[in-house]
Amino acid sequence: MKNIFPVISLAFLLTACGNEPEKQAETQAETPKIKIDIAAGEAAAKACAGCHNLNGISTTAETPHLAGQPAEYLRSAMHAYKDKTRKDEVMATALAELNEQDIANIAGFYASLPAPDINTNPEPVKVAEQAEPEKATAPAAAAACAGCHGATGVSALPGTPSLAALGKDYLVAATKAYKTQSRKDPVMAGMVAALSNADIDAIATFYAEQPLENPSTPAGGDAAAGEAAAATCAGCHGTDGNSSSPNANPHLAGQDATYLVKAMKSYKDGNRDNAVMPGMVAALSDTDLDNIATFYASKTRHAPGTSGEAEVTREALSAEAWAEKCNRCHGKDGKSEHPGYPSLANQRADYIIRALHAYQGDGRDMSTMHKMSLPLMESEIQDIANYYSKR
Repeated sequence: MKNIFPVISLAFLLTACGNEPEKQAETQAETPKIKIDIAAGEAAAKACAGCHNLNGISTTAETPHLAGQPAEYLRSAMHAYKDKTRKDEVMATALAELNEQDIANIAGFYASLPAPDINTNPEPVKVAEQAEPEKATAPAAAAACAGCHGATGVSALPGTPSLAALGKDYLVAATKAYKTQSRKDPVMAGMVAALSNADIDAIATFYAEQPLENPSTPAGGDAAAGEAAAATCAGCHGTDGNSSSPNANPHLAGQDATYLVKAMKSYKDGNRDNAVMPGMVAALSDTDLDNIATFYASKTRHAPGTSGEAEVTREALSAEAWAEKCNRCHGKDGKSEHPGYPSLANQRADYIIRALHAYQGDGRDMSTMHKMSLPLMESEIQDIANYYSKR
């Protein structure tokens, strides 16, 4: 599979990492100060030594060094494991009985230790090969979708949309709308209720990369009349139903006509919450809706990545290029000077990989890091990890 991202989104990510961590750090700084007892922290940290060692230099795979990390960051990380915004059952169990003073003492103890040096870590991990399979494999979470939407997102059921070649971000937003019931559909609400953010992301990625081949559901309106009636839709959805911004406004070309009528009626009667669409369809008659749906159903949906949106298949960036962005929060060469941000310098590469994967999915709850890590290719993740592991 090719890595395809909107230029605007990628440019934003490469320009800055936002101010959420700063706000978070400011909030942390406002927490009432607790007097840290280093000796008590050393005693309490003996329970941590099995994984992190008492000197805070880990020799366990995918387990971070803690020595020399900012105490405030270590406190916030322990709280995140304790309240399960970082998902790790071992850490949650280990921290469950610790009170605020214990956490502060352990954080202070590890922060007081000498940070790991450049010779601490094992050799860098091997960077992943760039070869990709010809076709994506459907994620397990998509199995329940196939009965209605087709194995590759090409629906054969009137009233059920084809998901193939729709924008990934649009698919994510639509799925979450059913989950929160801002799109009211009891069947869909039940189907998506148990999906995690990682499941939704994987399903959307899979369907976005499938071509819409041979849609076969019927349409009964007048396509020529529908083309005229759809003139006001072209600004968002394209003159032929291929949107110029499919991650925000979905492709309508090749879509099941019965489903399109159903969707437009949902906007009219308020079962779908949208600031623009209710006004766009308010004056349309049932005949207009049938005609517009037939017109769009008669068109061919563009293959993924050829919709006309400003999208690129990008080359992998170097670790140094990514580090310029990461260092804005994590300090020069990854040596943090801010109490709310962890140092990345001389951290274990396998742990950095694990952390970035967690931010890409839903293993760690921080939207800024999720956005920063989401476009990373596997080779970039490994390059970044290797880079910082030897700083």
